[in-house]
Amino acid sequence: MFFEIVSCVVVSLPVALAWSSGPCPIIADGCPSMWQHWNDSCYRLTADGNTYNASLAACQDMGGKMAAPRSHDENQFVSSLALSAGQSWVWLACDDRDVEGTWHCNGQELTGETYENWYGGEPNNSGSNEDCAQLNPSTTKWNDISCEHIYRALCIQKSRKIMYKPTQ
Repeated sequence: MFFEIVSCVVVSLPVALAWSSGPCPIIADGCPSMWQHWNDSCYRLTADGNTYNASLAACQDMGGKMAAPRSHDENQFVSSLALSAGQSWVWLACDDRDVEGTWHCNGQELTGETYENWYGGEPNNSGSNEDCAQLNPSTTKWNDISCEHIYRALCIQKSRKIMYKPTQ
């Protein structure tokens, strides 16, 4: 018995869907325009500086979420991305707003087993008002600061599996 694929679904995750005829091989992981690919994710800085809360929303509006590095290599990558955009500081998705001293990055509590890269003596909650994390891309170190400061944010989204109908 012989089967032939006569149509396929062209998918660009997370939202685009179209029908096509013929085989549809996966060509690569890809990122939307203006996003930078690294490992299985796409990264981008917000266009403008905002408070921490506004930056969380800005990343969501761009189809992602604010980034929090999960490894030394990822921290190096996002630092180089911020440096290439001329940024001295950028927001990271880490805060201790719920319970002072209990830091969470994208909902995951920082423990001795999770990646973090604070400056020595940080986080220190100086002035009892430092509940959000910023990254200094020149040093790759993190610092806690008031969530009301204005910085651009690092956003992340999963890379997309791009499928297409080959041209004949």
